[in-house]
Amino acid sequence: MPKLKALLAWIAAVTALAGASEVYSQEYPSKLITVIVPWPASGIVDIAARVIGQKVQAELGQPMIIDNKPGAGGMIGADLVAKAAPDGYTLLVTSSGLTMNAALGQKISKEVASAFAPIRVVAWSPSILVVYPGLKLASVKDLVAMAKSKPGKMTYASAGIGSPAHFAAEMFLGEVGIAAVHVPYKGAPPAMNDQIAGRVDFHFANATVALPQIKAGSVIALAIAADKRSPLVPGVPTMAEAGYPDFKAGQWLGYLAP
Repeated sequence: MPKLKALLAWIAAVTALAGASEVYSQEYPSKLITVIVPWPASGIVDIAARVIGQKVQAELGQPMIIDNKPGAGGMIGADLVAKAAPDGYTLLVTSSGLTMNAALGQKISKEVASAFAPIRVVAWSPSILVVYPGLKLASVKDLVAMAKSKPGKMTYASAGIGSPAHFAAEMFLGEVGIAAVHVPYKGAPPAMNDQIAGRVDFHFANATVALPQIKAGSVIALAIAADKRSPLVPGVPTMAEAGYPDFKAGQWLGYLAP
């Protein structure tokens, strides 16, 4: 669709993921564009949508409104966009939780491929395993040992059922052979708030939400689930360095249209 190709060209240009901008139809856009973010404000998806949206609307000459519709692991907002008119004026900015939900049989998940036109992946964020400081844990192996000492008693947070944090934690539990109770939230910020308060023991937080709290000492980072250490927290080892060479987890962020 020419209108979607036009938006793709502009998003690619302002995010430095493409070269020269392409010629696009002067008829689009002629009114404001609504961007549905199916996660709470201040989370990684919301922040990306607002930063990129400011640049895109300046180029397109029309407002780009961010509308947060959190819940059900991102599927409530996704469902709204799937049912919207395919005219380029209602877009979805979400994470890989959209495709992860397909494995759980969530609403519209079986129709993801036909319900959405992919526009652009704009970012990738690795997961960071963080714990409540009061646990006094210094390594991933310390966490595993504690969990094994009280099976099924420890808790982990996520941004919702089917979210990247949920999948990362379940992958981890399966790999190390421990059990823990899942405590799902409506997004990463409320999950992190309860993590800081000590209401949950650990979780695989996305880097955007985790980094400020790690630097403030509000949570302890045990490892980053990436190929290499982050220059933003160079003292945090990778999962491979922590003794789990096959474990990696993260999430993509991207734009889609109905």
